[in-house]
Amino acid sequence: MTERKSPALSAERKKQLKKVGKLFWSGFKLFLVFAIIIGFFAGGAVTGYVASLVNGMPTPSQQEIREQVNAGWQVGFAYFDDNTEIGQLRAEENRRTVTLDEISPYLIDAFIATEDRDFFNHPGVNFTAAVRAVKQNVQAGTIVSGFSTITQQLARNTFLTHQQSMERKVREVFLALRMERALTKEEILTAYLNKIYFGRDANGSNIYGVEAASTAFFGIESTDLNLAQAAIIAGLPQNPHGHNLYRNLDSAISRQQRVLNYMLINNFITQSEYAEALEYNIEENLVRPQLRAYSKYPFLMMDIEDRAAEALVESGLYDNRNDAHYAILSSGVHIYTTIQPEMQTIVDSIISNPENFRANIDYNHPITGELIEDALQEVGVTVLDPKTGAIWAMGGGRDFNRSQTNHTRVTRQPGSSIKTLAVFAPAIEKKILMPGTIIDDVPFVRPDPSSRTGEYFPQNWDRKFHGLTTARVALQWSYNIPALKVFEQLSPQVGMGYVEQLGINTITNGDRHQLASAIGGMERGVTVEEMTGAYATFANKGVHNQPYMIRKITDINGNVIYEHQLDPTPVFSEQTTYIVNDMLRTVVRSGTGGRVGSMFGSRDIVGKTGTTNETRDSWFLGYTPDIAAGVFIGYDIPTPMPSSEGSRSTIIFNLVMKDIIEKFPERFPASSRFQEPDNIVRAYISTKSGKLATQESQEAGWSMTDIFVRGTEPIEYCDVVVKAEYVEVDGKKYLPSPYTPADQIKTGYFIKRPVPYELPDNNSIYRPLDADLELPTEIDPLHSPDLMPPVLPSGLRISEHSPSSVTLRWPPSTDPDLQGYILERSNSAMGVFTPVHDGILTSTSFVDQLVSDTVTYYYRLKAIDDQDRESAPSNVVSIRPGVNPPSVPTNPTITESPLGITISWDKNSSVDKIFRYKIYRANSESGPFEFIGATPDSRYTDVSAEVTGLYWYYVTAENDSGESARSRTLTLVKPDTTPPEQQPENGNEDNGSTGNNGNNGSNGNNNNIEEPEQSETTPND
Repeated sequence: MTERKSPALSAERKKQLKKVGKLFWSGFKLFLVFAIIIGFFAGGAVTGYVASLVNGMPTPSQQEIREQVNAGWQVGFAYFDDNTEIGQLRAEENRRTVTLDEISPYLIDAFIATEDRDFFNHPGVNFTAAVRAVKQNVQAGTIVSGFSTITQQLARNTFLTHQQSMERKVREVFLALRMERALTKEEILTAYLNKIYFGRDANGSNIYGVEAASTAFFGIESTDLNLAQAAIIAGLPQNPHGHNLYRNLDSAISRQQRVLNYMLINNFITQSEYAEALEYNIEENLVRPQLRAYSKYPFLMMDIEDRAAEALVESGLYDNRNDAHYAILSSGVHIYTTIQPEMQTIVDSIISNPENFRANIDYNHPITGELIEDALQEVGVTVLDPKTGAIWAMGGGRDFNRSQTNHTRVTRQPGSSIKTLAVFAPAIEKKILMPGTIIDDVPFVRPDPSSRTGEYFPQNWDRKFHGLTTARVALQWSYNIPALKVFEQLSPQVGMGYVEQLGINTITNGDRHQLASAIGGMERGVTVEEMTGAYATFANKGVHNQPYMIRKITDINGNVIYEHQLDPTPVFSEQTTYIVNDMLRTVVRSGTGGRVGSMFGSRDIVGKTGTTNETRDSWFLGYTPDIAAGVFIGYDIPTPMPSSEGSRSTIIFNLVMKDIIEKFPERFPASSRFQEPDNIVRAYISTKSGKLATQESQEAGWSMTDIFVRGTEPIEYCDVVVKAEYVEVDGKKYLPSPYTPADQIKTGYFIKRPVPYELPDNNSIYRPLDADLELPTEIDPLHSPDLMPPVLPSGLRISEHSPSSVTLRWPPSTDPDLQGYILERSNSAMGVFTPVHDGILTSTSFVDQLVSDTVTYYYRLKAIDDQDRESAPSNVVSIRPGVNPPSVPTNPTITESPLGITISWDKNSSVDKIFRYKIYRANSESGPFEFIGATPDSRYTDVSAEVTGLYWYYVTAENDSGESARSRTLTLVKPDTTPPEQQPENGNEDNGSTGNNGNNGSNGNNNNIEEPEQSETTPND
């Protein structure tokens, strides 16, 4: 086919047309009155009526005409992140405006030949056609023929209705003449081709304008139409419904042939072009019904509309969302989103699969009691880029036809998922706690006037109290009581303030003043999208980016009218962020989110679960360094679900994250890790005190290595875990009395709870799980206290030693029932002591010749009476045979500090090879002195000293050969108290008791036991 171009008007021809138009206008009224009187009616009254119509008609200005002919719905489009088309926006009219040079010349010629072959020669009204129409109507006796030009049709489509009446025809002619004076022929033709109606497409949409028609019927732009396609499109406006290409194709083809004939007769095409066009198979090339964007992505498309309207209001282009929303649908905008097509397909396929959800149920409305039948378990999913907040995919719900609620943007109660944001992260940032900080999970009761009982008495999801618990374990198993205690210390205002900084916009004043907010008891709740964005902050080193979907919006001409600007907001330090990530890693590896950890193996993925009362809502928020996702599960009208459904959110999370990661292995490599920042340190701590682990903590299995922000790590040793002897009577532990038989005494590890607790109503069912680990306070009830055991031996000392022998001496006992002594030895201070001789000693000395100069020995003495009752053991002395003990610590001093009483001294010479100093305390100068602690440093603070008490202290040094003699005794002078004169000790070799040696050891056992995945509940929904 030959290339054709639209006709162009010469400057001279345009001048002629303007002149003709003026002349025609001056005589038009007379002609019109004459034509109407002759052709349609009779009588002078009609003449006056027509004249009145013309004289009273408003005259639109040139600017008004331009605005009106270009007005009308313009279809808009939405695009994926890669700029491929998601689909067309909803519109009352499917119209796409193009310029004349973007339209196929065949189509222009087809319209000229069919609708108005004298278009470029008349001034808006074709006089010849008008006379012909008058003649035909006179002959018929009624209106059977019109004489509308393209200009008249444009005037009618722009300003008038399609009602056949004299009034409308008069106005149409008048406006056509006015339009020809205001616009060029090219402008009129362009407006006409963009405005004319073509009927419905394969999907039933109303099509306006040649560009929309070309795309709707043949899937191509109007500039690419061939002759056959152009002819059939040009024939449709005469009867859009009668010539519908999908219902009345034969009629449409018949009309096409008439159009081609007009084009041939008027020399727009050649005979060969005519014949070739007739051979073209229209039916084979028609666009078939397709799944439209609103059918394929209903939740996404509606969300795009809403967000685009919000964006235009926020940018100040519109005052309200209604006006902005109308503009989005009617003005031909192009909306560019952050949605990744492959990720969106993955999310849609997973949430549309009923096998991934609980079967539909019937239940009663919780308020009205109305039966709700065949209810869907709903879902909301948000997937986003943690570095920018760009939403990569969204799942608004399972079936748009059943529920149009976008579950990513409606509020629901978050359950325990809020704990990370409102409690633990802010507390770490404020250095109130670290992962190893101990929180006592015991009954927690606070006044609550709004409660029926007048009290707020929350419980954990498992209805148990777990006692002394690290913050890490509390978050790992999502315990409520530790979270509430920390939230109270932090204050709800501070905690919820951080939640708001993380982009949660639904916080109320009530949320800021109630403890229940810490465990998800909020007035309005939160959205999946905002929660996902909040958790993504921890994947982005503590910097928050508000989630967004709209990248930019352009108008119909491609001008940018909105463009999203990132606004990164630092909320937490990198150190806080890293510690939170490490704690959430524990959640998915061995806590409530264990299903996630088991799915992804060694990949660095972290997250937090959340469920509400009776599992009405199930949440999981998780992320890697490169991608974040959030999932909500529940019913539109909340109703309890089986507890097993608490893990449904992790199931959906796993499916979504797994498929996305496998689809994009290079974007989300398994090797990606959360990088540790500066100023993170580690300490080996007791899991019962949070302080440095002692040997007792290690031996009991209550120790672990944990991380701290530098400066917050503990410097004191555990004073909660103790090793002690006990006796069991009827299943209950007691402290042995001095006369409990030795064979009944056992040794175990206990805790000394720092702060006592009260049981509500004194009910033992509220006892914490570690209650049986508390150091007994009651004495063995089975042995009478009036049966006195032998007096405790004292003064055991080492008088001489050599590489092959050790000589020990002690003062004689004054006990009248004394039978003798038993000298015991051990290879460690905390080890098992056994006798070093046979029988009972009756002398007050003993030479131990079964020794080696490579071992340090520990000795103690017991007295035994004539009833074979043993005394408690004496002080312990130690020696490495043949090696001299260390020298006495010198220059001891004592001062009062804010934390207690501090004792300082000079360090021994390095020759002594001291591994620790031991501190002893007494309540009087004469004793008895008790071992209270040890340190490798030359300074020790007694934090357990009472403020008003009076104490005496001394220090010894210890190396492999044993313990030195004690330093001089110290006491602190208190106001109004005269201390006794301080004298240096006489240098006796009484080494005192070894007590707790305070060694750290190298490794301990983490007392966290991996459990199967659980759900947690909050007492306030």
